[in-house]
Amino acid sequence: MKIKSLLLSVVMLVSAGFLGSCTEEEKGNAKVSFQAVNSTTRMKTAPVSGVVINTFKVNIDEIEFEFYDSPSDRFPDGESYSELELEGPFEVDLVREGNTQLTNLVSGITLPQATFDEIEFEFERSENRGSPLHGRSILVRGTINGTPFEYFSTIDEFTVEIEFEPPVDLSTAGGVSVTISVDLAAIFNPQLGGVDISGARDGNGNGTIEIHLLDNDGNRALADRLDDAIWAAIDSIEERYDD
Repeated sequence: MKIKSLLLSVVMLVSAGFLGSCTEEEKGNAKVSFQAVNSTTRMKTAPVSGVVINTFKVNIDEIEFEFYDSPSDRFPDGESYSELELEGPFEVDLVREGNTQLTNLVSGITLPQATFDEIEFEFERSENRGSPLHGRSILVRGTINGTPFEYFSTIDEFTVEIEFEPPVDLSTAGGVSVTISVDLAAIFNPQLGGVDISGARDGNGNGTIEIHLLDNDGNRALADRLDDAIWAAIDSIEERYDD
């Protein structure tokens, strides 16, 4: 899996999608969604290099809207704010039972009638003991040449910041809908710049191919490269949108 490709494509697609998705709904309403897409065919029926993705989950701890200006007369309580934080956790199902998903994280909330120029997503390890994401920020499960595999990341407190130019004025734009698309083919298909994980192995012979920094299957180097790619993606995103 190539996390760098995932996060970069998220930012570019949401930037275009957001500005084209301002709808004439009740003013101030906001909707934020994540969806998985596959630019080729469904991975469940047409695996790439023997890889089938059945589960792809991501944990988001917080969503933050930052306001470009915050005059007090735009807020009901007469106060002035620079940001609005939505506390999670928000579990994103990009793939469930082999099928790509659309997950609505936020729907029908009312943002202040102000102008905002940035939305930020903070990814953290899940603290939900009842979730398969517990202690993890990303979880991917599926099969490699018929053998079950599991990849997860425990990287904590990494963010994706998306800036909008020009800023969006909610007093005139009406409701807004932000849909963040993730192209699975760009992550798992080596021909499209993705990472070929078909060579990962079940070194301890327990019947599951484990790909993480504590695995005993001999795949730690692969897991390390994937984790490094996350931080590289964050740096490149910030550099791209700070220009």
